[in-house]
Amino acid sequence: MGYWEDNYGDNVDFVNPDDANWQRDPQPPEGAPPIKRVERPESEWDTAKWGKSKYKVGSVVNKTGAKSQFLLTDKDLLPLYYKKAYNSMGYKTTKNYDKLKVERTAWEKYGGPTGLKAAKADKKNGVKPLVNPPLISGSRL
Repeated sequence: MGYWEDNYGDNVDFVNPDDANWQRDPQPPEGAPPIKRVERPESEWDTAKWGKSKYKVGSVVNKTGAKSQFLLTDKDLLPLYYKKAYNSMGYKTTKNYDKLKVERTAWEKYGGPTGLKAAKADKKNGVKPLVNPPLISGSRL
């Protein structure tokens, strides 16, 4: 079993795109850009080995939390659905994303839970990741 089956089952989907409360940012004509993988030794790209999420179905995270907690960018969050929520001033400006889908996106970017954990440790220590590793043979100077 993989991540999705373990966490959601066969036909359960928390985010229903047909629901008027869930919306998505306008997509580019060519579609949302693919997630750029961040390669690191700790990354595990086999989704069957990722295991279960620690978050419950129905939990949400706002955009700022998604970017800081899961180390994602605006481009990574572009294809995900969100609900507008009221901020502390009473304006409907906060975007709340499904936490399981945000976590899944982060795992796809960093290589599972171990890759995300290593990325968080690197960020804490000030290490910059290699998004596109250099060529070993035939490298140019």
